[in-house]
Amino acid sequence: MIEDKPLEEVVSDIHVSVKRYIELRYQLIKLELTEQVARVVSSLTAIIITAIIGIGVLFFISMFCAFYFSEFYGSTTKGFGIVALVYLLLFILFLIFGRSIIVKPMSKLIIVIMNKK
Repeated sequence: MIEDKPLEEVVSDIHVSVKRYIELRYQLIKLELTEQVARVVSSLTAIIITAIIGIGVLFFISMFCAFYFSEFYGSTTKGFGIVALVYLLLFILFLIFGRSIIVKPMSKLIIVIMNKK
């Protein structure tokens, strides 16, 4: 079949085929990237919504504990102070171990999400 066509026509056909292949490859890469970004954004949105709800629950639990300790010790200052010390301790632990507790698992989660097919 190639022998029947002149060389210019064969080269032109190859050029058109290569050009079409490159265009299709570009579209495929674009679609795959869009899919991965959508997956990451949706996962991060779910995490953020869960965190906001968790913060609200934590706030009410903290208030409950503060008033409970206030009632138990007979002093509002002591009750809220105990809760504040617990948060201070958690903050210090986060400063010490935060990278291994938060950053590394989140990085791994994003890598897993990006590599899902």
